[in-house]
Amino acid sequence: MDYQKIIDEYPQEYCSLLELCYGEGMMSEGGSEAIDQLFSGVDLYNKKVLEIGFGQGGLAQYISNKYPSIDYHGVEINADMVKHANKHYKKPNSHFYHLENPDVLPFSELSFDLIFSKGVLVHLDNKLPLFTEIHRVCKKDGLFIVNDWLSPDGVGFGELVDKMCELEGLTLYPTTMTQYVEVLTAAGFLVESMTSENKAYAQYNADVVTRLQQQAIKQQFLATHNEEEYQECIDAYGWISRAFAQESLLLRRFVSRKTKQ
Repeated sequence: MDYQKIIDEYPQEYCSLLELCYGEGMMSEGGSEAIDQLFSGVDLYNKKVLEIGFGQGGLAQYISNKYPSIDYHGVEINADMVKHANKHYKKPNSHFYHLENPDVLPFSELSFDLIFSKGVLVHLDNKLPLFTEIHRVCKKDGLFIVNDWLSPDGVGFGELVDKMCELEGLTLYPTTMTQYVEVLTAAGFLVESMTSENKAYAQYNADVVTRLQQQAIKQQFLATHNEEEYQECIDAYGWISRAFAQESLLLRRFVSRKTKQ
């Protein structure tokens, strides 16, 4: 797996553009509503948690403020993102780590009550080494919650997302629901639930288009980009919204439990 390729696809300029689309510190859709849904039915009070791929640190900021008793830890392969998070969101109950080797987590066995990832793992072709490490550092009966983009057929995400990836210069790896469950199971997890969130994410991406069309946001965008890039960005989020609505792109939330050592 070429992890440097993932890093190169997210320069700080692009991350700043994503924040403009999603909100301060955010690297994926839905803001606080989507974060709350990610943890629906899960008790975060006094829990030690680990985020895989914290991006700019916005999710960490949100949950560490909402749950002051939480002990948050996050790992990220992009050194610039780690610097950004430490500069803007570092606090006593938030800890950010740079991963040199993404398949080796710098924690002892049985360290975390809950491990989670939101919209990140679609960038990994082979998820089993990381999932096996996640299983190692997860406490017995601990949870692994994943929110991710999936493919209906394991071949691709459809024409709309293919166009978006070409426009944005992103590499995504298609995985089916069955394949995802198989990898989680192979790593040692019991999949307790798999929930479709396509309807919500179709709306979240439509909301990004509406946000970008606000005059103040448009002016911020045009301060660093041109009109053509602005329209391309609007087009891309429109395509993603339609792909979710048509289910050529799937969004699934997996809740898995570590049932044995």
